[in-house]
Amino acid sequence: MKLLTKETFPINKIRFYYGFNDEDVIPAEAQGAYNYMKGIGGNVELNPVGPFDHEETVVEALPQVQKWFNSL
Repeated sequence: MKLLTKETFPINKIRFYYGFNDEDVIPAEAQGAYNYMKGIGGNVELNPVGPFDHEETVVEALPQVQKWFNSL
């Protein structure tokens, strides 16, 4: 697996949405990915959605994602 670098990082913004109780993608993984990408100059945003598990996080995040897409 090739790691992202400043030279290979996507230009477009990446948004991470995560729930505090997610056991599929634990918060530390989302935060770690964000920290790594931000550290190499990535245009990333971290969005905690609350005390939700994985499926609940999707339900909570979708309206935010839709609003963001509509603003583009």
